[in-house]
Parts: sequence; structure tokens; C-alpha cells
Amino acid sequence: MLSLFLFVIHSIQNCIQYLQVKRTNKEVYDFLKTSCIPKSEWSKYAYIRDSESYSRNLIHDEPGKFRLILICWKPGHYNAIHDHNGSDCYFKVLQGRVREIQFQKQSQKSDKEYDEGEVCYLESLNLSHQMSNPDSETIAVTLHLYIPPFDTCHIYDPNGQQIEEVVLSYASEHGEPLYDDCHQLL
Repeated sequence: MLSLFLFVIHSIQNCIQYLQVKRTNKEVYDFLKTSCIPKSEWSKYAYIRDSESYSRNLIHDEPGKFRLILICWKPGHYNAIHDHNGSDCYFKVLQGRVREIQFQKQSQKSDKEYDEGEVCYLESLNLSHQMSNPDSETIAVTLHLYIPPFDTCHIYDPNGQQIEEVVLSYASEHGEPLYDDCHQLL
């Protein structure tokens, strides 16, 4: 257990190196909880599209193992209720506050707000969720880790009925914007 706390994240590269080795859910959660990634490290991946409520930014993809992304949430905006298509999800709030509502099958399981520095773990088993930025003035930023990576997810209505399957997209990849209406947060 001592080695876990000696390997604290101080950069995105440290995070990627740590995740190269298969870890238990608790190890990954504890690692993210104790991490301290300065804004100067994550801001190079923080892009937001003018035409979107939130923007997904690919940081690193380790095929078959994990995917690390940064999501920027416009004030007051949210995403659809969705699953992670069999993937476990961890997220850490890097800036602002986010709200997460978890669903299991057709009923709401939890509703919680996470402040800067807090970490959440969402198991892949029959769970879906919806995330939002409850603040009406500040952009929120979250770091997401998916184990294993996934390229499609299912969107649900509030009654738990699957509406569609969507292919995931990004505003930027590896710090490079992909669209003209994409700008970096400072």
C-alpha cells in the first residue's frame, strides 16, 4: 500500500505510466483520489466546441486496456442518460463541480454532486448515468478513465428504455483540436 502513495500523479504522463499495469478497482480509485494534476498539465487538452454542451477530449488511448479523456462542461449543461457499453468508468473533478445521477435498469439509484478533487467510480454492470454542470457561470472540467475503452454507448430515456446507440466523438485528440469551432480553455 505504501508504494501507491509514493506514486502520486503530478502529470498526465505519470498517470498513463501508472495505468500501464493492470490494477484493482480500489487501487485505481485511490490513485486518482490522491493525484494532484496541476492545471498547467491538463489545460493543454481542455478544448470546448461552441456548438456542443460539453466536449470530450482524447488524451490517451491504450487499445484493449484503457482510455483517458478530459471533458469540459459548459455552465448549466448536461449529457444524455447513457451507459459505458461494458466499461468501468472513473472520473475526477479537476475544476468546478459536476452532478451525476446513476440509474440501474429503470430506476434512479443515486443523485450526487462532486466538488473539485473528488473521484467517482461507476461499475459497468447494468448501470447508466447522466452528468451535468450545475453551475450557471463556471465551466467544469473532469478527467475520465475507461477500462476497457469503448467506442459506442447506448442512450436511454428517463424511463430506462434504450433510444439509440451512438458512436463517440472528440473535440480534440492528443491536444490538437478537430473542429473549427473548437477553442482551448485558458
